[in-house]
Amino acid sequence: MLSETELLLLNCLIYLVDGEIPDGVKVKNVVDLQVKRFLGESLTNKSQNDLNLGDTPILDNEIIMTSRSEWTTVLLSFYLHPKLMNYRIYSSVDSTKKNPKNINQQSQERDLCAFAVVERKFMPLDINYIFQGTMTVAGWDDNEQSFYTADTPENKLTQEYFKKSKFYKYVNLQGFLKGLPSPKITFSGHSKGGARALYLTVCNANNKHLAKKINRCVMFDSGIASQIVSTYSNELSEMSSRIFSIAASKDPVHGMNEIVEKVKYSYLATGQQPNIAYYHKPSILLNPKTGLLYPETEDSDMAKFLYLFCHKMDNTWSEEKKKRFLKGMMVILKYLTSITDGTENIIDVLKAMPELAELIPWLTYK
Repeated sequence: MLSETELLLLNCLIYLVDGEIPDGVKVKNVVDLQVKRFLGESLTNKSQNDLNLGDTPILDNEIIMTSRSEWTTVLLSFYLHPKLMNYRIYSSVDSTKKNPKNINQQSQERDLCAFAVVERKFMPLDINYIFQGTMTVAGWDDNEQSFYTADTPENKLTQEYFKKSKFYKYVNLQGFLKGLPSPKITFSGHSKGGARALYLTVCNANNKHLAKKINRCVMFDSGIASQIVSTYSNELSEMSSRIFSIAASKDPVHGMNEIVEKVKYSYLATGQQPNIAYYHKPSILLNPKTGLLYPETEDSDMAKFLYLFCHKMDNTWSEEKKKRFLKGMMVILKYLTSITDGTENIIDVLKAMPELAELIPWLTYK
């Protein structure tokens, strides 16, 4: 079984791969190619070129607020985990290239970027599904819908992907065949990818043969939305002891979600960041000195405040007021994560919804 650090590394890698990966490619091949891209070395191995894993040069601009040097540190950390490097990738999908990343462009497609990672080609026992977080307009549109429904279009797409993936029938079949070792499934993702992993965990809880095989749901800088709690309360209760939520203590996202009994929450003491949004990048959880997760600490005052604020909103505000507030929050989050070109005026949002101003001291919190 992969460690939480190894799962985090895969959750970082999925942001870097450009396009779908052919079945059976080793993690080492993908990492080697990405290291060469970041370090600027020429590609001489034709077989690696043929993998079509994105051989365009890496520019100095940041990918999801993570610098080139930070990505290099993440990639080099893979070499500390030789077991992980020998795992193989299957069922890779990536529809994010079809969608615009600027919030002022119109989205046409639903987003999904995912792959499965296993320890061996035949009859694997350790099956890990990794899901990418929000990268495009479609993803942000779906995030907004998650405030009102658990079964968003992209969550449904994630379940469709899982059922069509290489190992779905194999895992279900193992529930009927006696005497064979039982495979274990881990669902994992960062941010919105963590929400996808959680959705698969709860919406498959009633499949008794499959549910027994779901070993873990490991979410990084993610959270359990109130709609999941209300829609899948029984399933969540059944699976809660297998759910692990790991977040930077100063990351705001987990503070805006529910706290569920029996779920294992871990808050990590990460390095200081200049912008609150930077506490949400996937690489923030990895200690560059050790190549492991940072040690645990207490949750931050900011996250605790956000939790209380959101519960006050949920319990005392009208539905119309909540919708206006959440739309305003989405504008601010898009601004903080630099995916808007500035045409949405943050000051106008705050004037229209004064309650958002209460959050400003916490949104500048360091």
